[in-house]
Amino acid sequence: MNSQLSHITRRALLQKTSALALTPAVAPLGLGLMGMANAAAQTATDYKALVYVFMHGGNDCYNTVVPFDTNNYNQYFSKRQGEASGNYSGIALLRQALTPTVLGTQGLPSGQQMALNPTMTGLKQVFDAGRASILLNVGLMKVPTSLAQFQSRSVPLPLHMFSHTQASQWHRGGFSTGWGGQMADLFLQENPTASLSVINVGGPADFLVGNGVRGYRTTPAGPAAVSASTSLFGSVGCAQALSTLMRQPSSHLMGDLYTAATRAAMDLRQSVVDKIGTSVPTKFTTWFPAASGGNLAAQLQMVARLIEQGPAFDMKRQVFVVGVGGFDHHDGLNNRHPGLIGSVSTALQQFDAAMVGLNMAQSVTTFTGSDFGRKLTSNGNGTDHGWGGHQFVLGGAVRGGRFLGKAPVIGTGHALDVGGGALLPTTATEQLNVELGRWFGVSDADLGAIFPNSKHFDLGKLGIFKT
Repeated sequence: MNSQLSHITRRALLQKTSALALTPAVAPLGLGLMGMANAAAQTATDYKALVYVFMHGGNDCYNTVVPFDTNNYNQYFSKRQGEASGNYSGIALLRQALTPTVLGTQGLPSGQQMALNPTMTGLKQVFDAGRASILLNVGLMKVPTSLAQFQSRSVPLPLHMFSHTQASQWHRGGFSTGWGGQMADLFLQENPTASLSVINVGGPADFLVGNGVRGYRTTPAGPAAVSASTSLFGSVGCAQALSTLMRQPSSHLMGDLYTAATRAAMDLRQSVVDKIGTSVPTKFTTWFPAASGGNLAAQLQMVARLIEQGPAFDMKRQVFVVGVGGFDHHDGLNNRHPGLIGSVSTALQQFDAAMVGLNMAQSVTTFTGSDFGRKLTSNGNGTDHGWGGHQFVLGGAVRGGRFLGKAPVIGTGHALDVGGGALLPTTATEQLNVELGRWFGVSDADLGAIFPNSKHFDLGKLGIFKT
């Protein structure tokens, strides 16, 4: 037997295998059985869930959270103005179009105002209700960095600056595993159905890959079948025969492990289907009106249905990830961005309504991410890759209705401009992630291991959560 396996008993391997979050569409042995470590366990008596919403492509933060006070709006307008069309001059939103989505000023410097994109009325409602905040100018950093240090490359910088491969650093923080999965690892002993500790409904899978867990995958319509076990080339009979074969015990250790993992995946799928049902309950169609929030709303509806059943599975901690693409707007910004960011706003508002309706708002925190922000300057009818950007944090435990972090200077040629109004971040992703982790119940020692660069930053100062 392989020397790595020689000290591991069959019973121990089966226990480890059953704790894996099986991805239904893949072979169980493709799960990295030897990649598991024994993390320091965390205890939890209540229920909490983190929901990560990722906007693939690099969201244009300037046309999402828009300067509204006269001085800053004029700077924004001067860099984006052009031919007038509808609510736009060039790619600059007209100030009068922003009036319905002007936000409160708590957390902003005196005299400064901001508004949301006109299509984001849903998220404005949640902000005004005190269950959403805006984190300003957050981005990937390894250490606090000045403009001079960036320009001279005299400090460690994130890998692949201004590249879409930075997205993986949002999910993994530079590791081979994701920080959502690493946090879930710490609570495995608290979750009787360990495979449901991390659930992917359409987002970046690497966020959920821990040492002891892998992302359980479901679709907005429900859990996918395991290895054609419900239909094989259109034949239910053939699928049933295959399912029987896949459940057969084996005299070989690894064959038996394969069978055990496959059987566990099939049983888990059926258990999830039994709990959430095969049709959407009326209350969820009320909270999530069909099509109004697009595919992201459909993903979040499934998340809400699974969160509702958390107590039925006796879960204490869960991590979910969802995602929406299409935000790489080098061109066509005016045509595509309003609808996309509007659908994100609507989906988040609907999910908030569901959490309030389920009396789960205090127990669930939702946060957004994106590859990077974008430049302030126009390239004609779009914007190019930037660095820092604005993100949203939602939930009943959030100190809502306020701006968090440091409001950026609007314009070019200032101390945070790395080129064309692309922002040098004033808040590191580690600062956001550590506060999320503390709320989730992860110890500072474990957070230091998950986010080793966090030791370089001033932690706990964002004040995301109510005390």
